[in-house]
Amino acid sequence: MNTHIITTQVGQMDSYAAGKLLVQQAMEKAGAEEVPSDLAIVFASSNHNYPHVMKGIRDVLPDIPIIGCSTAGEFTEGGYSNGGVASAFLSSSTHQFSLGIGQHFKESPQKAITEAVARLDSAKRPGFPHRTALMFVDGLADCGDDEVMMASKILGTDVKLAGGAAGDNLALQRTHILHNGQAHTNSVGFCLIHSKVPVRIAATHGHFPFGETMTVTRAESRRIYEIDGKNALRVWEDATRQRREELMSTSEFRKIKHQHHPKHYLDSNFEMGILSEQGGYKLRGINLVPSDNSLEAYAAVAEGDRFRIMYSDEASQLDALRRAASLALAHRTTEPAGALIFDCVGRVAILGERYPECIHSYTQTLRGIPLLGVQTYGEICVPSLFFEGFLNTTNVIVILPD
Repeated sequence: MNTHIITTQVGQMDSYAAGKLLVQQAMEKAGAEEVPSDLAIVFASSNHNYPHVMKGIRDVLPDIPIIGCSTAGEFTEGGYSNGGVASAFLSSSTHQFSLGIGQHFKESPQKAITEAVARLDSAKRPGFPHRTALMFVDGLADCGDDEVMMASKILGTDVKLAGGAAGDNLALQRTHILHNGQAHTNSVGFCLIHSKVPVRIAATHGHFPFGETMTVTRAESRRIYEIDGKNALRVWEDATRQRREELMSTSEFRKIKHQHHPKHYLDSNFEMGILSEQGGYKLRGINLVPSDNSLEAYAAVAEGDRFRIMYSDEASQLDALRRAASLALAHRTTEPAGALIFDCVGRVAILGERYPECIHSYTQTLRGIPLLGVQTYGEICVPSLFFEGFLNTTNVIVILPD
């Protein structure tokens, strides 16, 4: 085995004790072998004190490099939690890791990204010709396509890019990037992976288009005021009315409205699918704003964007996970050692109590390899077969080969 990955997971408890327990669980899984200590990736609920979690880890594994973020939910192949901590411990002779952090992302994304990349050991290494970067960004700092493509350009066009926007259990108050014992807001972090064999990344979503292609004709950042020269809210409501009424009559809606806010559920089923250069549909979550008859997108939308309204259901969401895993495994040259998954929190609004079935879909398709996942406020993938950039309600899978 060239790459050794052990995942561990704990629930709600004292944060320092949680960090120590993550390592203790890894020790139990490792048995007679040492715990992998080239890198720790940590996804922690906003219930936790992040520096205390990392101190607990480093008191057992001194100076282990740590990268990660706060979450809206976290999981491993062992199951899903909301309120705990999940981690992966890695060692490898085929992959080498380097970390960097940049501050004040919202004020100057370019400066923050440049600062983080400057701290990476980014020079190409003999025998490790392939490079992939994991990007962790503040989920409330208005990251979008422009910032993701900026990061891709600064890192280098030969560097694959995957990642997500940090969460805070839908409190929408403050998200954090975890880096070597410290937790940073308004920041961006990178883990650059130098590899002997290429890391595989893939992105899919479970929405499909209906209705006519339309054009955004007046918008400012994430707020959409006009579609095809008409009031955006009215156009959206008219176009989705029949399907909304059909959805509200289903047993799934009657069941899920007792678990989640019905509006959140309905909004998550209908999203904007911007036509991508690759021929796919890049999703934008949409919130209806009756106070000014506008639509608020969860990521930037530009005037001139052509789109179709997208719809989804539970079966389509679960199928999307299997497709993403299959895409990531396609054309591999070595066996997979483990997987990292960035999955949108919006999927929970659609699946409700069925969300744990996602874990089963992943583990079944990925053949039981170790996996670590995080629910995010946005997903990142460059390049991608169907769409790329900053994404909503999408799952991005990173496969680390052995």
